[in-house]
Amino acid sequence: MKNILIVDDHVLLRRGLIKIIDEHFSNVTYGEAGTAAEALEIAGKQKWDIVLLDINLPGRSGLETVKDLKQLDPELPILVISMYPEDQFAVKNEQL
Repeated sequence: MKNILIVDDHVLLRRGLIKIIDEHFSNVTYGEAGTAAEALEIAGKQKWDIVLLDINLPGRSGLETVKDLKQLDPELPILVISMYPEDQFAVKNEQL
């Protein structure tokens, strides 16, 4: 079983990602968070196999949240999702 945490302030996007993933994979459990604070709280309570993280969250940016999540679990894979062009926000892993 895989555990995926989806962090985005839009419920519709979170539910859409779950539907897409469910069409291709079985035995997946999901956690959902709409803010960075919720994501950090949930991430601290359970082991996650991957986090899908929106770069634009209310109150705290996704890039700041990546750093916080990595403090909780340095080996945690995080896929940042965004509507912004890659050249505006993409950073190398070693910079985080």
